[in-house]
Amino acid sequence: MHVWLIGMMGSGKTTVGALLSDRTGRPFHDVDRTVQDRLGTSIQALWEREGEDAFRAVEAAVIAELAAGEDAIISTGGGAILRKSNREAMRRTGTVVWLEAEPAILAARLHGATDRPVLAGGGEARLAGLITERLPAYEAAAHERVNTGERAPGEVAAELEHLL
Repeated sequence: MHVWLIGMMGSGKTTVGALLSDRTGRPFHDVDRTVQDRLGTSIQALWEREGEDAFRAVEAAVIAELAAGEDAIISTGGGAILRKSNREAMRRTGTVVWLEAEPAILAARLHGATDRPVLAGGGEARLAGLITERLPAYEAAAHERVNTGERAPGEVAAELEHLL
């Protein structure tokens, strides 16, 4: 079974996933990195060139492939849960862990990031709005919720070891 890490950008999915992989020896996959590797371009470039729908289609294909693959720890993009098929694939093939934090903490972690097209022109207010919009999808997807707010990534990874 997989461990799927979902949550808003800045919640720690990639960092915690890599640490959990190191702690357990289970393979780690980052959906956003896999999309970029497959396309040979950044998510931002694809988003600007072809739009969000094109990105979400490639993202869904990657999630379906990873769901069918060997047991792994998989971090998703913040909006991966927007597609019902993604939520279903994740829940069917593993435990889905929602990493969450307050908008102010997420904004501080993302300060200066230029590679987040969905965050363009927003900051903390934009993050709060996205959380509100995505809340039903996160709730529908998650088996477990873990607040990463003021916690070190290693502490969160240690907490998640029991899932493997």
